[in-house]
Amino acid sequence: MQANPQPWTLQVPPFHPIPPITPISTTPQTTSGPDPPPPTTAVVPDKYSEVHVKRLVFFKIDNQLFSVTENALRLSSHFRSMLDSTHLGEPGEGTEEHPIILQTVTASEMGSFLTLLSARVWAGPPELDEDGWANALHIATMYSFRDIRNYIIKYIDDQKFYSPVRLIEMANRSRVPKWIQPAYLSLCMKPEMITVDEAIRLGPPVYTALCRIREEVLKKGLSGVMSRGRIHPYCHHPPPQSSETPSGQWAGPSPWTARQHSACDQCVEEAVKSHVPEKEYIRLIRAAAELNVPDDDEQELGDDEW
Repeated sequence: MQANPQPWTLQVPPFHPIPPITPISTTPQTTSGPDPPPPTTAVVPDKYSEVHVKRLVFFKIDNQLFSVTENALRLSSHFRSMLDSTHLGEPGEGTEEHPIILQTVTASEMGSFLTLLSARVWAGPPELDEDGWANALHIATMYSFRDIRNYIIKYIDDQKFYSPVRLIEMANRSRVPKWIQPAYLSLCMKPEMITVDEAIRLGPPVYTALCRIREEVLKKGLSGVMSRGRIHPYCHHPPPQSSETPSGQWAGPSPWTARQHSACDQCVEEAVKSHVPEKEYIRLIRAAAELNVPDDDEQELGDDEW
């Protein structure tokens, strides 16, 4: 006989009540120590310091844009008065959208000038060629950058890398009168002839005046050679046969010997150096109306007054 199965009993674990949850307080907890500093408000300056770079001013030249800091432009009395005026013209003029248009200078000239303007004193002079320095001088003169102009003139005086004709051109264009007389003096005293290119650049009146001075000096030099009784007093060429007057005085070479033994270039050059001092050149240069050489007082205006 099958035994009766035991009844199934559900085993329930004993119940343990959960303790109540304490709510989190919304009030800040006080901690010991110093109080935190109060929040500060940033102070916005109403004006930039002078040592900071100010805004950029834009120029348009030959369809190219150039930007210059306002600090740099204030080195020019011309631009300084323009910046201090109540307005620059139309609203926003001088910005990238409305640049100031300059029509009296070229992009190349402005580029050379900005290269010089951005140079640092401790880095030495900027790397500009002869045209670059001439362009920078032109811009500095045109827009009254006095200190920069004086620096360029002094640099050119020290370097001496310009030809006399180029110095004359730059002196007339950038109003540096003190360069004119020394340049004319170099052209008159040089042993070589004035070239065709130099004559074209100088112009017919100036070229004619310089040739006249050179010819007059040459005559004085030849007269010095003849006064020594020999046509070749400075070289080893044989002296010509001389002719004598009835009184026995030397009257220079006979026509035949003069043609056969004309003074050589070496003797003429040495005679000019010996018999024509530099002050005689200067006298002739100043006397030539075509050259229009400034007086001594006017020649000192190149650095400070122009």
